[in-house]
This record gives sequence, C-alpha cells and structure tokens, in this order.
Amino acid sequence: HAKYHPLVGTLLGQKGYFDIFLFDLKGNLISSVFKELDYATNINSGEWKDTVLGTVFRNTLNAADASTTPFTDFTPYAPSNGAPASFIARAVFDDAGTKIGVISFQMPIDVINTVMQAADGLGETGEVLFVGEDGLMRADSRLSEVSTLLVKSVEAPAIDAIFAGESIGRSDYDINHLGNEVRTYSQAIEFLGVKWALAAQITEGEVLSGLTTMRNTIALITLTLVALITGAGVYLSRQIANPISHTTDSMNRLAA
Repeated sequence: HAKYHPLVGTLLGQKGYFDIFLFDLKGNLISSVFKELDYATNINSGEWKDTVLGTVFRNTLNAADASTTPFTDFTPYAPSNGAPASFIARAVFDDAGTKIGVISFQMPIDVINTVMQAADGLGETGEVLFVGEDGLMRADSRLSEVSTLLVKSVEAPAIDAIFAGESIGRSDYDINHLGNEVRTYSQAIEFLGVKWALAAQITEGEVLSGLTTMRNTIALITLTLVALITGAGVYLSRQIANPISHTTDSMNRLAA
C-alpha cells in the first residue's frame, strides 16, 4: 500500500476518475483510493458480487483476449451510497505475461457534468442532454436546480430514433423535463458497446422568438432598401429627364 497508493492516487487526481480498484485473481479488492464499503471484500462471493463492478471484473478475468476492455453504463452503485457509477476494466499482467489481476476505474461524473452544462450558444432555454437507452439522463440538466442524473427521463421521437438505429434524429413539439414545449435534435454516441443519445432541446417560444426577430430585421432591411432605391430612382430620373427637357425646349425654339 505504501508503494502503490501514492502512484494510484496521483493518477486518479490527474485524470479525474472517481476511484481506482485493484483486484487479485480471486476477486479480492486489495486496493482502492477512497476505500468505500466495497474495499477489502471479494467481488466474486461477497456482498457486492451482483453489482456492475462485479460484472466488469468477471468479464475482464474471463476474457480470452488480453486487450478486452469491459465497460458499463452509469447505474446506481450501492457501495457509493447509491451514487451513479460507471466502470471500465482491464487485465493486469506481470513482466512474464502472466495474468495477475484486474484494474478497474470508476468513471468521473463531474467532468461529464461540466461539459454538458456549458451554456455557450444555447440561449436562455436551450440545453444539451446525455440520455441512456432507458431514457434517463446520464448528466445533470443545466436548467434544473436539483440533480437529474439517473432521475429525470427524456421522451422524444428524436431520441427513440437513435436507439432504433438512426445516427441523427429530430422532432418538434416535445415536452421536456420542465414541462415546456421544445424542439429536439439528437445524435448517437457510442463507446465500447454502450450507446447514448446526445440531445439538444430548446423551447418553441425561443425558436419562434428568433424567427420573429429575423422577420422584423428582414422587413426593416427591405423597407430601407425600397426607400434608398426609390430615392436613387427619382434622382437618376431627374438627372436624365432634365437634360432631355432642356434639349426639347431648345429644339422647339429652333423649330419656331
């Protein structure tokens, strides 16, 4: 522990992982940075054997290919007091190529939340949502004062299209998690066999507000151009008509 814990702790801090686990081949959790309830238990036979961490351990241990990297979507994890957790794992080998254990990383939530809650270019009601196949959010909504991760569901044909096999989706007049009428645009995102929908939503009112502003701007530009063209036309017509009129007068006098 004295030899490896500082190294693993530094790695966790640099990469922003929630926790890092080291297992021996029997499933004993022999190292954990935060040492929660799962620490020093056996993930094969202990209290937490049926958790997603137990699943990624066994899938890694039993994989024939050394490069196999099992990964799980975010689900409530009991040893972390039910907090949403996602795990990724890889087998560990010694210098002779012998498998000696499994290392697993508990994926970060804060980093994903920071990215998903960025408001640049989204207006007042726009937001981007990270949605799983069960319809639940995989990140907190920037418009909600309470956590929406694995709590709030998102229902929209645009999202259904992603999990039906489409790469992009669009739907109008959906009702968002705040009860507002929104338009939804979605795109598929996939990582190690897990698929999500990245969905952008904005209220119908803000969309129409932008169109109204654009319409008024175009109308103003049109009226300005009409006025300028009319003024220019009158000026040019006078510039052309006056010499012609003078020439006509002169011809009339000459004829007389």
